[in-house]
Formats: sequence, C-alpha cells, structure tokens
Amino acid sequence: MNDYVGSHFLSGLAEEFDKAHINMLLLSARDMDQSNRQRLHESMVDGFIVYGSVPNGKTLDHLLRQQKRLIVVDHFLKGYASINIDNRSSSRVITEHALKHNPKKIAIMGLRLNSDTEMKMVQEADLDNLGLTLSIDRLNGTFDALDAAELHGLGIAYGTYRLTIII
Repeated sequence: MNDYVGSHFLSGLAEEFDKAHINMLLLSARDMDQSNRQRLHESMVDGFIVYGSVPNGKTLDHLLRQQKRLIVVDHFLKGYASINIDNRSSSRVITEHALKHNPKKIAIMGLRLNSDTEMKMVQEADLDNLGLTLSIDRLNGTFDALDAAELHGLGIAYGTYRLTIII
C-alpha cells in the first residue's frame, strides 16, 4: 500500500482489533466483482469499514444490500457512521499559513478530482459535477483562504493530485 495515512490507519485498526480478539479481513473493492469470492467474504464478516470514496455503482449497491454494519472513513454516506476531519477548515488553515510567506506564484495541487489518468488543468465550472466531497472540500478551503486574502480569480492554476500551495 503506498498510501501513508491509509497504511497507518489500517495498522491502528489491526492493533485495536487484535487487543479485542476481533479478526480483520482486508479486501480490495475489486474483489467485490468476483461472485464466488464475494459470497465467501460476505459470510465471513459482520460488517464493513470502507476507507475512502466508494463511487455510486455495483460495489456501493452491493455493500448496502448486505444490511451489515458499515462505517465509512474519509467519505460521507448518508445514514451511515463516518470518520472524517473538517477538510475545508483544515485546508484553509494550511493555505493561510502558506500565504503568510507572500508567495509570488501560486499553484494548487490536490487529490484526484476526476477519473482521468493524466494530470491536467481542471476548470472551476467542472467542480460542481465531480462528486468527490473530500477533494472538493479541501479545494474549497483553499479558495476560502484565497478569497479572504483577495487573491481568488488571479489566474491561479490548480491540478488534480496533492493539495500543496507552491510558493
């Protein structure tokens, strides 16, 4: 796993589950599409912890049909427990800190905003149709700080990967 935060999150879960003598079965969402394996996994688990975004479609529909306990991490799913941080406020604080250094040029690099495999410019008009609330919340927090500093609308470039203010 190359996600540092995700790796530590899973490690912490494993430690706590071990203390409580609870077993953890780690599955990729890709496994949900293989019917025989899927039925075996469903019979073995009491619930699901979903880390990250689950796009609308077969996998999400399948999880919801299980009627098992479901906790969502770093995403929101109406009617289910979730573990999140306030991404918008946190991103605003980070951006305000970066702006204190009086940057001459600003570029915003954030988490993936679309399903494209290559990095490209995302237009502000496209943001309403993306549906990835975590990424959008972080981007909006950055825009909140830029608006407060009266810097929004100055031709700021933003891409689709890690949220960083380049100064």
